[in-house]
Amino acid sequence: KSKFDDNADAHWTKVLFGNSGAHSSGSKNSEAIRLAKIDCKNYISEKFEIPKSTVHVSGGVKHPGKVTVSIKIKSKEPLIDEKGVCSLIDGDVSYKASN
Repeated sequence: KSKFDDNADAHWTKVLFGNSGAHSSGSKNSEAIRLAKIDCKNYISEKFEIPKSTVHVSGGVKHPGKVTVSIKIKSKEPLIDEKGVCSLIDGDVSYKASN
């Protein structure tokens, strides 16, 4: 966590703590999914420069070293209306829009 944000950052958790961090593949499924939802929402909000309230995260599946969650973005400014999947793989966050 930083002094500016109460949410844990998956990338820096792994850098600082390795696989013993909360985002490691050994953590509980529900906790890993919860943290991935937070990290994905933060990542997409920063990437598209939109408020977090326009990013809706749901579902979640945990595999060894990977967590994926469903994303829906609905923003008026900039105009974004899309769905996709956000993945957290060994601390790295990525987003892919679906057709």
